[in-house]
Amino acid sequence: MNTTALFFIGFAVFLYVVCYFVAPAKAVEGLKASWGMFTDPRIGLIPLILAAILIAGLLQAAIPAEAIAKYLGKESGFKGLFLGSVLGAVMPGGPYVSFPIAGALFKSGASVGVIIAFVSAWSLIALSRIPLEIPFLGKEIVIVKILASLPFSVIIGFLGEKIYYLFFIK
Repeated sequence: MNTTALFFIGFAVFLYVVCYFVAPAKAVEGLKASWGMFTDPRIGLIPLILAAILIAGLLQAAIPAEAIAKYLGKESGFKGLFLGSVLGAVMPGGPYVSFPIAGALFKSGASVGVIIAFVSAWSLIALSRIPLEIPFLGKEIVIVKILASLPFSVIIGFLGEKIYYLFFIK
């Protein structure tokens, strides 16, 4: 298990212990609410996480690493960054879907820049959020946001790869 997961597990346990000493009934109520959110089929975290991990594993196994390297690898240049941005923009779902898929693409040969462009586009654009954004922001603002964000996700991927190799890979 990685240190981030251990930190959050430890922090959650700490919060529940403190809550239990202050208000035991609230700690129990919190655990029940958490379990309900985790297992509620309308929210669907268990099926969503399972589906994302299954898709990520299939991507890693079924798509030849050569194809990932060709279209999304370091040698793919701006075409790969653009493709990664488009994939991130159209990726439905939350982080439980996008991050396992991004991780599988990375393990299969996608470049650091492409993964950063993918995650950036997913964060900035997320076409699946358009129906939620238009009623609040108006279609003009949403269109401008999309048009401005797509080139920036490519730029972020390009700069991210340069920074990654500058500071983390010697």
